[in-house]
This record gives sequence, structure tokens and C-alpha cells, in this order.
Amino acid sequence: MTDLGDDDARTLALALAEGLPAVYRDPVRYELLASMTAPDDLAFWRGLAAEHGGPVLELGVGTGRVALALAEGGHDVTGLDRSLALLEWARARARERGLSVALAAGDVRDFDLGRRYRLVIAPYHVFHHLLDRASIKAFFRQARQHLADDGWLVVDAFQPSLAFLGGAPGERRQVLRYRDPYRDVEVRLFEENHYDPATQVNRILWSYEVAGEPDRERDELAMRIVFPQELDALFELGGFAVVHKWGHYDRTPFGSSSPKQLVVARPLTAAEVPA
Repeated sequence: MTDLGDDDARTLALALAEGLPAVYRDPVRYELLASMTAPDDLAFWRGLAAEHGGPVLELGVGTGRVALALAEGGHDVTGLDRSLALLEWARARARERGLSVALAAGDVRDFDLGRRYRLVIAPYHVFHHLLDRASIKAFFRQARQHLADDGWLVVDAFQPSLAFLGGAPGERRQVLRYRDPYRDVEVRLFEENHYDPATQVNRILWSYEVAGEPDRERDELAMRIVFPQELDALFELGGFAVVHKWGHYDRTPFGSSSPKQLVVARPLTAAEVPA
């Protein structure tokens, strides 16, 4: 978290942005979509921070939706993200609201903040952007490195729908229709999903019809699908014991019809680590 010169900052920005979907490099578009699609999860994160205390590290902080809400509650919060554009937006929002939040540029698979945290959180499907086993392993390693011995790791994942994944591949469906307040135009957002069961990666294509012009803009992103028993096993293999698994933000126990997989885990002790 040291200050960088202009050349170093440009190099870091290019390295972190490599392979980053366009929507995560455009804070205006990201913030607009998040305002319509972000879940009603802030009370959930506030509750965890109140119970477990800080400091809190948010992985995949984006434009600061969760981090700023926790900072408003008086918590010591650090946010990490690959997108320097989103981080700058978060910094501006923090200044506007008179909040102190440490924001750092970095990849959740490879970073060193030189600090340990009581609570490490990965809200709103950040975990699904870890597309392979190496990335998942690195995520758990970095989380453990930055977690206090008595700390907690909390991941917000969704439960996959086999009916959805088994649907017609490439079928285009409208998912949003809205008025863009920045351009004062009507936008229709269409989505296509291309799921590969061998890799468990769903490649998503968003196409924007802007002011009646089809495919004016496009976004592509990929998300790894993680099944319930697999997720539990990944936590154990990553060095964590699952203490709670909830199916929704109201802490309903996880079950077959749960839309969410909200996992609260603690680091395994030396005696608990499998031989």
C-alpha cells in the first residue's frame, strides 16, 4: 500500500486490468448496473462486522458499496480490487461522505497488505470469478495469510440452478430495461449464457440496445459455477472449517431450495489440518 510513481502506477494498472471485463473498468456502467442488481445484503454484512469486530478486509471492493456501509458503522475497513477505475470511484464516494476507508489495488490471488484482519469478506459473487483450481487455492492462501488466528472468512456465493444451466445454450433473454440517467436514453440489456460443464465455467454475454440501436455495447464475463458439496470441500482443502452455511441474508439455514451459499469459516488449527 505504498505510494507509487506515475510509471509504476501505469504498469500496475495495465497488469491488473489485463483480462478484466469491460464492465469492471467502467465505474459509471458498473455503478448503474449495481444499483439495479445488487442484493439487499448490507444488513447481513453490518451484522457480521458488529458480531466479530474489525479490522475488516473486503476482497473485490468495487465502487465501495459494502465497504462504505461498514465504515459508516465505525468499522476499520480495507478494500482490495483489481480495477483502478472502480477504486477511484470508491475513493471519491468516501471523500464525499467523509469516510475513512483504505483502498488498495491488487489481485485477490496475489497481494500483501502487511496486516491481519479479524474479518475477511468476499461479497456478491466475487468467489465465482476464480475460474480454476489454482486461482481458488491462491484465494484461500491469501485469505489465510491476512486473517487473524481467531478471524473469520465469509464468502457470498450463489447456489447453481441445474434447470438454468441446462437450458438452451446461447439463448438471448432480456434481463433489464432502464433509463440511463447519465445519457438520458432507454437501454435494454440482453443476456446469453454459454456453460461448459467440463470446466464449470459459464461465459456470459451482455448486449445493450441503446436508444433502439441493437448491440450498441457489449460486455463479456466468465463465472465459475460452484456446487454446494464442492464449495464445502474447497474450504476444507483451503485450510478452513465451515462453521455456518446460510441460504439467504436472513441467515436461513442452507437447503436444497436456497438461492445463496453464505459460508462463514474459521482457519483450521494445526491439529485439524489433514495429514
